[in-house]
Amino acid sequence: QLMLWGGTAVFVGLTLYALRYPTAARNKLWACIFLTAVSIVFWAIYFQMFFSMNLFIERAVDRHLFSLYLPTPLFLSSESIFIVMLGPLFAVLWQKLAQKNKNPSIPMKFTLALFATSIAFGIIYLSTKNVNTAGMSSLWFVVIAYLFLTVGELLLSPVGLAMVTVLAPQELVGLMMGVWFVALGLGEKLAGVIAEYASIPKHIQL
Repeated sequence: QLMLWGGTAVFVGLTLYALRYPTAARNKLWACIFLTAVSIVFWAIYFQMFFSMNLFIERAVDRHLFSLYLPTPLFLSSESIFIVMLGPLFAVLWQKLAQKNKNPSIPMKFTLALFATSIAFGIIYLSTKNVNTAGMSSLWFVVIAYLFLTVGELLLSPVGLAMVTVLAPQELVGLMMGVWFVALGLGEKLAGVIAEYASIPKHIQL
């Protein structure tokens, strides 16, 4: 509760503080605050890979790969592999698009990040409709979903940090960097709240 109300107070306070600036600087700061708030939604979805996704994999995914039986935490390593593979490609892509003046705007990249996470969980939903005779989903659905979650992270996380330096007034850059990480923490908190719906109710004893 303290984190929620404290975070809300920070965002409201910054929104009001922006009124002190000229129109152009004020609008940029408001855009920065709004996009930072939007990132909370993204992180709440993204961090499900550490919460409800683990529960889903443990309970409903066939983890046999040839003669191997994969432990649930191993699936998280696929996200790190995709980061290493796709990170340099995204860096080159943004440079190439910038040279042609076709680099997507920051709001567009945030929108694409949310779209990528929606696709990821759409794939997980499809996996529940394509099960084997034991009622278990294929592990490849999870791997592909993690690929899209990684794409979403690469579209939002580094772009968000750059956004702060571009949109925030120079004297507020340090503060807004802190607010960005506050938003990440709020997203993680919200992710935990959402994941409770996937957990086994406390009144049920196994």
